[in-house]
Amino acid sequence: ISGESWVFRDKRHAIVKSKFKVEDLDLERFIGHLKVPALFLTSRDDLTVTSDHSKSLYDQYTHPHKKLVFINGSHN
Repeated sequence: ISGESWVFRDKRHAIVKSKFKVEDLDLERFIGHLKVPALFLTSRDDLTVTSDHSKSLYDQYTHPHKKLVFINGSHN
């Protein structure tokens, strides 16, 4: 099995087992209640999770220990 096929199969299996869909995740609703340090990594070339969205989440995050880092590349 190639690495890419294995990852796809493993991801699909994890989603089925957990009954979790990323589309159901509402970070804006919960981000202000989180109590752990956070590192936000984003890329201006990411069309899946835009850097504007990451910056918005960073701005809403109230924990004093947070960092926003822009990296090169796309989503994957």
